[in-house]
Amino acid sequence: MVDKDSRLSSDLHMMINVVRAMYKTLEEDWTRQAKQHDLTSPQQHLLWILHFRDGSTITEVANLGLWHISTAMHLIDKLEEKNLVRKERLRNDKRASRVYLTEKGRALREKMSQEDDFSIYKLHSVIEKKREVLGVEYGQLLQFGLAVTQELYGKEYTDFLESSAKMVHAEVEQNEKEQINQ
Repeated sequence: MVDKDSRLSSDLHMMINVVRAMYKTLEEDWTRQAKQHDLTSPQQHLLWILHFRDGSTITEVANLGLWHISTAMHLIDKLEEKNLVRKERLRNDKRASRVYLTEKGRALREKMSQEDDFSIYKLHSVIEKKREVLGVEYGQLLQFGLAVTQELYGKEYTDFLESSAKMVHAEVEQNEKEQINQ
């Protein structure tokens, strides 16, 4: 008979490697899309974060990107060199800055949004196929993922995910209406 510790150990092994494989696939898709715009996938992610939370502090950007502060600063500096973002020092605290998309940054993010073809995301396609075969509701998967994420990164992070998802939904609906009216 397998003891409880052995079972937990093998389950953890499987979970770590399943999540890693899914993330690796997603990262490959993000990287391929970002390269089309002379960006890295973290730089592309930063543009999206600022789309949802323009004027965030560097610390807020780091938290929302799940990066160390030095990584966020490096990404911001690289995008500033490309004139996609700009930093403004806070008047009351000269050590802190807020980060904003420039017009060029907004235009690029918008262009990427218009080009977004969900079929390029292999993970999404496979999840769609498997959830239908296994009879799993997509909402259940998201609620499970959000619950785990909230436990790991806090309610503020999952609130950001939910509010940004609502913004994406509204943008998609607006784009669909515009296409119908053309």
